[in-house]
Amino acid sequence: MQDHQFNLSYSRFYFLYLLVLSLTSMVALTVLNVSMMIKLLISLVIVSYFISRFRALIFFQAKTSIRSLRVQQGGVWILAMNDGVERAQLLGESVVTPFVSILLFKMAKQKLPKACVVFYDALTPEQYNRLCVACRTTRWKKIHY
Repeated sequence: MQDHQFNLSYSRFYFLYLLVLSLTSMVALTVLNVSMMIKLLISLVIVSYFISRFRALIFFQAKTSIRSLRVQQGGVWILAMNDGVERAQLLGESVVTPFVSILLFKMAKQKLPKACVVFYDALTPEQYNRLCVACRTTRWKKIHY
């Protein structure tokens, strides 16, 4: 397998997903049987949370946002983030579909896996197909005894 570089870009579908989720939360909040002051407080929390998610995940402004992925010979993945570059191993629990891929990486410095959600419109169609193939061929399989 040859090396492949995948530079992630803005995803309209991810933006729409977060927008629908935030609007649904606000609608659900309006039907709650609590005082108006509590509704305002909860709506402020919801709005601030989703603004932070839009900034971090859509516009890649978070410190640990993955900006690009690179798969090398031997199934080693290189993740380029705003705070540096790290080597990682793609875990077998990753999910790859024609619409969205949820990639879980085991990184040397972290106990918990790092997740990367890639909607198909974040890459060109050819690149997304290559990413799907690379994920299916380099996943680390857990062996259960």
